[in-house]
Amino acid sequence: MSKIDNLIAADGAAAETAQLPEDVKGERRNLGRSVMFSIRLNPDELAELERHADQRGLPARTLARAWILTRLREETGGHGDLAPRVARPHDAVFRRNA
Repeated sequence: MSKIDNLIAADGAAAETAQLPEDVKGERRNLGRSVMFSIRLNPDELAELERHADQRGLPARTLARAWILTRLREETGGHGDLAPRVARPHDAVFRRNA
């Protein structure tokens, strides 16, 4: 596994074992787990994403995730509970290719 694959695996494992506040435990069974999110891209959009990912030596899904998380961090001003989790994959992807 590459370093980025290890970071993503670690992030996924951390999400699976995240401790939930007492007031939400038992209310939503999968609240602390990672979920799959799919989007549709037309062939040209997918080709462009794959081209950018290839230039960085990454799978397209990893680059797409990093871009989404970057935007979330920008929208929240780097504050809130998501900020540290968003920073890990973002920094791993973009420092690796700087």
